[in-house]
Amino acid sequence: MACGNALLQLLFKGYERILSSYLFSLLITRNFVNSSFKSLSLLGFLVFCSIVVAVENVPEDHPGFPITLASDFLKFERMTSHGKIEITDPAAGVSTYIPDGNYSGLDSFVWISRQPGGPEVPHPEQIVLIPKNDPPAIISYAGQSPYGIDVKENSTFVTDVNGTDAEQDVLEYSIDSPATFDSVFFDINKTSGALFFNYPTDFENPEDKDSNNTYEVVVVVSEVGKHDNNDTQTIIVTV
Repeated sequence: MACGNALLQLLFKGYERILSSYLFSLLITRNFVNSSFKSLSLLGFLVFCSIVVAVENVPEDHPGFPITLASDFLKFERMTSHGKIEITDPAAGVSTYIPDGNYSGLDSFVWISRQPGGPEVPHPEQIVLIPKNDPPAIISYAGQSPYGIDVKENSTFVTDVNGTDAEQDVLEYSIDSPATFDSVFFDINKTSGALFFNYPTDFENPEDKDSNNTYEVVVVVSEVGKHDNNDTQTIIVTV
């Protein structure tokens, strides 16, 4: 019986050593895996931080903005969405970015460089298109200036002047009084753009500058509060 107990104790100690070795191996493996993942994560973070995003501020109506890439430029990986990019000096790696116009906001592209025997390196570029306040435009009679209109005598209404604005700003209408002698005979509704004579015209008694029943007036459309941002149209009214 004593011999049997001794044998059991010996077997138990052997299994205990095997189990301890197994657990130690698992611990070493887990530490190695965790260390590897941490190293990979740190490497990925360093690679990410090494990719510098270049930012350029460009007016939305710029005719062509130069952007220097690199002499080891290889290709474009992703093109712009609101403009086009062209290589203008391949040897120096100089390109030109041309915005579509009438778009403000963020545009971007990615180009690739590669030195001889080296890996491909991405270079993200971001372009901030700065908005430009476009002037309004008169669209009455397709904006043609001067434009001739015939009206009957003893009438006052002449025409409706219509304008549009790319930024959808509120517009107002006026008459460029110093522009012509005949402008004193006209008035315009600053909100609707309705142009009319101050009083009914008399064919037999013309009051225009040349006394030939042909009146010339220059109408103006502008953004409210920004009168220097405007468009004009010359209208020649024949009674």
